[in-house]
Amino acid sequence: MQILHNQILVQVILLLLALHLVLHLVLHLVLHLVKKLLRVVEVVVEVVVEVMVEVMVQEL
Repeated sequence: MQILHNQILVQVILLLLALHLVLHLVLHLVLHLVKKLLRVVEVVVEVVVEVMVEVMVQEL
């Protein structure tokens, strides 16, 4: 009975470690994607601002 209890405990610990690893990887991926997305947004904003400035200059 004690051996079975220990096996269950080991399996639970392994499961928790696996979940921790998966969460860590998912978080890393999400952060990576967010960084890429922010870079894209930054570029888009720069282009939009440049276009707006050119349009305003032409109107003057």
